[in-house]
Amino acid sequence: MTDNIITILLALILLLIGIALAFLGRSIWGRLMSILGSIIGWFLGYFIAEYFIQPDTVGEWVVVIIIAFIASFIMGLIFGFLVEVALALITGALIGGLAFFMTDSEIVGIIVFAVAFVLAYIFIESIILFITALIGALCAGYAVYLIMEEYYYGVLVFILIFICGVIIQIFREKEDDRRYREARRGRRPRNGYR
Repeated sequence: MTDNIITILLALILLLIGIALAFLGRSIWGRLMSILGSIIGWFLGYFIAEYFIQPDTVGEWVVVIIIAFIASFIMGLIFGFLVEVALALITGALIGGLAFFMTDSEIVGIIVFAVAFVLAYIFIESIILFITALIGALCAGYAVYLIMEEYYYGVLVFILIFICGVIIQIFREKEDDRRYREARRGRRPRNGYR
């Protein structure tokens, strides 16, 4: 029973993160990548430390948790400062994982991961809107799949959130561009020279 509750809670958190990333996109992706890096770092540090230390006493568990927090801090910094690389890495991992599950072949998953990572990194500035909507929709769709345990609901939520996220982000970007142009037109040099 507690495993089911934990799964539902984690799925709800994933759903909220996915919706925020799909709809807000560029405005929050740096902070969200830093938070995601911290979470990934904590789990990575915890599992690696637990594997090598194999804790039995309270002191050993404290060391494992301290190592997990240090890894969380380091990964949060890395994902915060290297946001483009982190976003391309997550995009490649999600698309590569999807290819792996569709074909059940590790080789195909690795090749698709590598190609998706390289393409996402090269074209990151021009496709960031679509990447954030895609990652957010994938997270939200997977969260709904975990909660409802039905494949179709997850796919439906993925499609709806992806389309709505792209549309909302395009309108927000156009509005931001309009405000920027208006602010530039309204600003005059001090001495009147251009």
